[in-house]
Amino acid sequence: MNRDAPTGPTDYRQVLLCAGRLVYNLCIHLLHHFPGPWYCRASSFWYCSRVWQGTLPFEVKRLHDEFGDSVRIAPNELSYNKSKDWQSIYGIKPFREHMLCNCSLKTCRNKSESGQLMYSFAKNPSFYRAALDQKKTWYNCISQAMFNQLTSLVQWKWQGI
Repeated sequence: MNRDAPTGPTDYRQVLLCAGRLVYNLCIHLLHHFPGPWYCRASSFWYCSRVWQGTLPFEVKRLHDEFGDSVRIAPNELSYNKSKDWQSIYGIKPFREHMLCNCSLKTCRNKSESGQLMYSFAKNPSFYRAALDQKKTWYNCISQAMFNQLTSLVQWKWQGI
């Protein structure tokens, strides 16, 4: 009798658990009504493999061309193509009225919207030269402390050899 070969009820439980998870992601999940390919809705394997390959933004763009403005790209993740979708999800808070859209440059695929977003970043006072100059000493102090810690760590490692 081979003890390495898996047998018994544990194997069936694992297969049943995986099958149940797939059925849940495809048919019962709260996001199941959003469009997207079945392999994206079933597991995160497609998403992780595209992140690993570095092609995720291009693949998501292709999926938006095929399925529309909102696409389910993983079991628990949606991708939106328009900034007004972000505004309807998060809403405009009174303290955020100065923002032109609630999205990042990574998610803006429209050239005019991304241009507006770049303009809003440029108007942000934290990116002014004076604000950056004020933080210059703080950045230098932090980087020097990190360099000192790395140097002491390397010296400690070399002493142990």
